[in-house]
This record gives sequence, structure tokens and C-alpha cells, in this order.
Amino acid sequence: MKTAIICIIFMIIGTAFSQQKTDWKNLPVEIKEPVQILDSDDEESDAMYIGRCVNITWNNSDRHLYVSDVLNHQIHLYNKDLERVKSLGRMGQGPGEFQYPVGCGFSSSNQLVVIERKNSRLQIMDTNGQCIKIFPVLQVYGYRNFALVDHRDRIYINLAENGHLFSVFNMKGERLGSFGETISISGIPEKDRWLNVADFAIDSTGIYCVFNEFPLFRKYNHDWQLVYEVDLSDCPDVIRRQKAVRVFQKTTNGRSLHIFTLGVSLDSKFCYLNLQSCSTRNDDGRTNVYATDKNTGEIVKQIQLKTPRQVYPNMCYYPDFSDEKYIFALSINNCSLLKYHK
Repeated sequence: MKTAIICIIFMIIGTAFSQQKTDWKNLPVEIKEPVQILDSDDEESDAMYIGRCVNITWNNSDRHLYVSDVLNHQIHLYNKDLERVKSLGRMGQGPGEFQYPVGCGFSSSNQLVVIERKNSRLQIMDTNGQCIKIFPVLQVYGYRNFALVDHRDRIYINLAENGHLFSVFNMKGERLGSFGETISISGIPEKDRWLNVADFAIDSTGIYCVFNEFPLFRKYNHDWQLVYEVDLSDCPDVIRRQKAVRVFQKTTNGRSLHIFTLGVSLDSKFCYLNLQSCSTRNDDGRTNVYATDKNTGEIVKQIQLKTPRQVYPNMCYYPDFSDEKYIFALSINNCSLLKYHK
């Protein structure tokens, strides 16, 4: 009897961490054409307000797209038609002011939580930009550091420290804990811990993350336990990135960066992985995104987001699938916003 119970336990554990082979060549493919483009080169459009954008976040509560602008030190709000509604903040260190706002999340009461790179702090405010609370965090070291809020109003920050990927706070700024095992990088000092940054997204089903520097995909539950880990090293985009790494000039301590993944997004059905990297962009202006089953991590289809020529040479491309009707995307180098029908 005991032996049978032990066997069942091992079967359950093994299922959580099993590697499912993906038939990449025969995945169903959906091709999406943009239905609207907000081009920053168009001086007559609402894109003229945008400086240098590093992140977009769709808010399902107020149905606005929040655009993080680190040049003008503002958060811009756009509606579903990509019309600018308003801009929050200005450069500074005071309440309601920002220095390099790199990402934002939303509480259950629709309060805005903004993480700032230069000020190394979290600022909680209402959606009119009125500051409610400010508290410091560990030094923010990149443009892919986010502050996201779960359904229990716990704030998650992807700042790797003490061997953990995420730090968690309540809305009062009190630290609740940390979790998520970092990946050991031989020869990389602690000051370069940003290499362990994990792009992530949260909903009521869990915390989903991908690593910029490693082809791995993980899901954690809301008790901060690992549910599954999926090895993506056999993905054609990852293989192509490995071959092309020599053309990517940025290095740390003489070590070339791979940048395998550029983000993760969620809707009610799927988790979406953006595995397309800067120097492996398709020549015909497509960005490959892979939809995964949220329960198992299985890759179920590929989505090709097509982009026009004025956009796709600027290759860092961040899509947001949070809305049930539209896909919004940011072309980061030329700060263009795009919209697709799902």
C-alpha cells in the first residue's frame, strides 16, 4: 500500500515537470494583419506625445492601454481606438512624478502601481495620477522590471535577489516574501543579477514567466509553488537566435547576451510567449508568438503578427493579449503602437 502511494506521488511530481515535445513544424498558424497603426513619425497623430516607450499594459477595468514613456517620464493612456486620453506625471522625485517609469500594474480597486527605474521605488496612485503611497524597492536595473498585482492585491516585482526571482509586497508597502529559483550563471557577479530577469504575467490561475536570457517557461501558483517548467530550447526561433548571437554586440563581462524571450501575456484562454528576438526577426515583417495551454504549458498554436515595413526594421516588439477582442503591440525602437483583431 505504501509503495503504491509513493508511486502515485512520484507520478504526480513527474507530470508537473515533464517535458512535452512540441511538433513545431505542424503547429496551427494564425496570421494577423494590423487593423490600426499609430506611427510616431506621424506628427499629426496622437503618437507625437510619445517619447521612448518601453512597455504597454492593457487595463481590462477601464479599457485603456497604459504606455510607459521613459523619455518624457510619463504614463500615457490610450483607448481601444488608439486615441490618447491623457498623460500622467512629469519628471521628478515628488508624489505624482516619475523618473523612468518602466512598468505598471492595477489593483482590484483599479489603483495604478508604477515602478520607477531611476527613483527605485513603487508609487501607488489613482488613474488620475494622484499619489496614494510611495515606498522604496531594491535598485531597479532594467527596462523589463515590472510591478504587477494579483487578485489578492499583492504586488509582485521581478527584481532578482538572494536567489529568488520575485519579491512580493502588500498595498501598504510591507514585504510579504520572495520566491522563484534563479538560474546560476557561472562567472557573472551579483551586480549583473539583471540577467535573471523574468518577464511575467499574472491572473487568477497563476504567475507565468519567461527568462530573457534562458529558453525556459515557468508557471507558479498563488502559494508561490512551481507548477511546471517547460524547456523551449528546441523552438526554431530559439535555435535561430543561438546561431545569430554573434551579431548581437551587447556583452557583459565579455559574455554575449542571447535574449531568447521578449515577454509573456495572458487572456482568459491562453498564455502567450513572445520568443522572437532582436536579430532573428523574419525578413517579411512577422513576429512569432506562441499560445500555450495555461494548465499544462503545452504549445498549442503559433500566431504571426505581421507588421508594415516602416515598423518591422525596428525589431523589439512587445504584444499584449489581455483584451478579449484586440491584440495591442509596441514597436519599441520607433515607438509605434499597433492593433490587431484576435
